[in-house]
Amino acid sequence: MTITVGSFPYSPGSNPYQRLFTESLEGQGVSVDRLPPAKWFPVQKALSHPCDVMHFDWPHDWYSGKNAATRFLKSRMYLSGLKKRSISKLVWTAHNLTGHDAANAKYEERMLQALINRCDGILVMSAAAEGQMRQRYQIKPSTKVQTAFHGHYIDCYPNEISREDARTQLKIQTNEQVFLAIGTIRPYKGHLELIRAFGQSARKGQRLVIAGKVSDPEYRNSLEVEAQRHNELHNGTIDLFLSLVPDSDLQVYFNAADICVLPFSNILNSGSLLMAMSFGIPVVAPDLGSIPEVILKDSSFLFPPNQSDALADALSKSADLFADFGSQDRTALIETVRDKYAWSNFGASAVELYQQVLGKSW
Repeated sequence: MTITVGSFPYSPGSNPYQRLFTESLEGQGVSVDRLPPAKWFPVQKALSHPCDVMHFDWPHDWYSGKNAATRFLKSRMYLSGLKKRSISKLVWTAHNLTGHDAANAKYEERMLQALINRCDGILVMSAAAEGQMRQRYQIKPSTKVQTAFHGHYIDCYPNEISREDARTQLKIQTNEQVFLAIGTIRPYKGHLELIRAFGQSARKGQRLVIAGKVSDPEYRNSLEVEAQRHNELHNGTIDLFLSLVPDSDLQVYFNAADICVLPFSNILNSGSLLMAMSFGIPVVAPDLGSIPEVILKDSSFLFPPNQSDALADALSKSADLFADFGSQDRTALIETVRDKYAWSNFGASAVELYQQVLGKSW
């Protein structure tokens, strides 16, 4: 008997996660209905769709808004939607425990608790994520919780450019050691702290590249001022590319770099970590959330978060540790990631959860 799953809100955009996830389900023999976002009464519309399991991803847009009136209206629609009777079992992937940059964490927690109360199953991406969720929220004994490790991004993006050509495009010298921080730039991700840490640890011949879109003009200005101050006073060089990085250009940045840095001060799960490992690059990351369970120990350096000088120390030590990490090491890392974080594994874990919430007859 085939399980029918509704994926909502299905809006993959530039992030291939949802496409890869739904394809992994189909690879397990599941029938998937990809349901686009809905502006009005999104939860009601989703739960009205006939399927065996309705699988929610990011719910934050359903109850957040730019002002109090919008939040009130959306939260009423959201909460009333969760009360709707449905033949479908409800499963949610806990990507985050609150929305990134949440202005009102208590409000977010109330909204997510309402969703958790309604869930028949919850998919988490590590044991640490489950532990943090259980500390923060009340989960009914009848609600099934299943772990599934985030899949890789190998073959999702072009990866053909040579190290030499990538460095030529970015005007980086062959013998420089390059740290890279890439992706959407927000205060919680710690890029300003990274610039300051690099200022403490940088040696001659090292370069920090920060690339990604930054929406906050004030934060952008802070990054630019701090980077300019560093370039005038310290060893090493900082380059800022503060705009959206096209998918086709990801390979340029990753192949030009020696080490990827995730300077997060607060994180549960990190697609950026899987992205870096999928390009075969060593990673410096905080000992937070799912990261210690997902990261590969032979190609990573973990630092304690929120400790003075910890990131600067990590940059210095990782520079020595991965000084000889060459092309063969990168190729071997990619193959390890391909096997360990195959999307077929993720899909199989999700199907196991569906079977649990549907009962033994499945």
